[in-house]
Amino acid sequence: VENVFLAFFAERVRDRGCHHLVGEYSPTKKNGQVANFYTDRGFETFNEGQFSLDLNQGGMDDSARAMFKEIADA
Repeated sequence: VENVFLAFFAERVRDRGCHHLVGEYSPTKKNGQVANFYTDRGFETFNEGQFSLDLNQGGMDDSARAMFKEIADA
């Protein structure tokens, strides 16, 4: 679900002229399982706990976009 939403969001903001998505991760006792959420999806670290995805380089991978399209077309 997260990949599909992120792919959807990335396409929409890119269509509106945005060039980067920026995310932030703040570690807590309960969210350690998602510590690699951004890097696993192609975001690059630019500060501790801050991540950027270059939408000019395609943004999300094709599998996430294909999954979103399949759901949207259903």
